[in-house]
Amino acid sequence: MTKFPDEVLKKILDEIQTQAITSQQHITTSQIQRQAKEKERKISELIFNELSKLSKDNPVYSSAGKAFIKEDLNYIQQKLTEQIKEINTEIDALNKKIVYHETTLANTQPHIDRIMNS
Repeated sequence: MTKFPDEVLKKILDEIQTQAITSQQHITTSQIQRQAKEKERKISELIFNELSKLSKDNPVYSSAGKAFIKEDLNYIQQKLTEQIKEINTEIDALNKKIVYHETTLANTQPHIDRIMNS
């Protein structure tokens, strides 16, 4: 193996460590975002479950700022279903992002070890 000058090795090591730190920060941020989305999904599911217990003739209201607007029960349930699907899509994207950054982080450690041993 070719021997690199110490300056070059230090620069490469710094770049790899920066990449590892950045990946760790992205993992933490994505996990926090995923937790928030899971909470949002749980709230939407609970609302949907409560609405499904109501009869069709019960009045249902949604908030519009400081006012409440009477809405059709089916319309509200449809909106909640779409919202839950959208949240699930966002959670899947965050999971993929987390896996990507975990893989990147895992791949940087052998490179750091190899540079330190040379």
